[in-house]
Amino acid sequence: DLDAERIRAELDPLPDDPRGLIPIEKAKRFWEVIHKLHAIPCLPAKLAQAVPFGSYGALDYLICTSENVGEFFRSYASYVPTIFSAVVVEIFEESEIVWVRLKFITPNIPPIIAESMVAGLMVRLRFALGKELVFNQILLPTSYRDHLDVYQKFFGENLMFSAPHAAIGIGKALWSTPLGSADPHLHEIVQNLTQTSSTKQPVTRNLAFAIRAELRKYFVSSSS
Repeated sequence: DLDAERIRAELDPLPDDPRGLIPIEKAKRFWEVIHKLHAIPCLPAKLAQAVPFGSYGALDYLICTSENVGEFFRSYASYVPTIFSAVVVEIFEESEIVWVRLKFITPNIPPIIAESMVAGLMVRLRFALGKELVFNQILLPTSYRDHLDVYQKFFGENLMFSAPHAAIGIGKALWSTPLGSADPHLHEIVQNLTQTSSTKQPVTRNLAFAIRAELRKYFVSSSS
């Protein structure tokens, strides 16, 4: 339909980019358009739930094969800036809580993008743990007040809006919880390959192909 065509037009990827990345301005415009066309409460969370595991390629395999929750977030913090240079992921402790904060260094990033990243993280972590979990605190930069029950159903009751940065507060006991999807060998494969990239030298086509090839070999050998 016309709405779908308008949304699709905002998502043309960068030419010859193996990751299918889109420029940040297009990402901003995408969220503006989709929010105007579909004023759905907690839309980023619903989209995050609809995106299947593996859609984020190496990132999904890197974080979801981590040994525990803490390693999950450390892997996320080290890899995300290589595919999204507008954000820095900071991890720090306050008393009995470990905070994972998404700090945007590019100006005028719509708050809904930060909300979508938090929602995506929570969906991935639930998948990796194999169960529901309760965070000590979720901070969102968005300022919604309507449909609070919808937001709390996904993010939990310990939710705060209009925060300066998106952040997840995690109790230290949860931080060390093992992941149900942990796979040290697969994690090492992906980690070794992704360490060749950095925010100064983004992931290349050759690296993306190498990761896919290694994953394919691993899965074939595991099933044989």
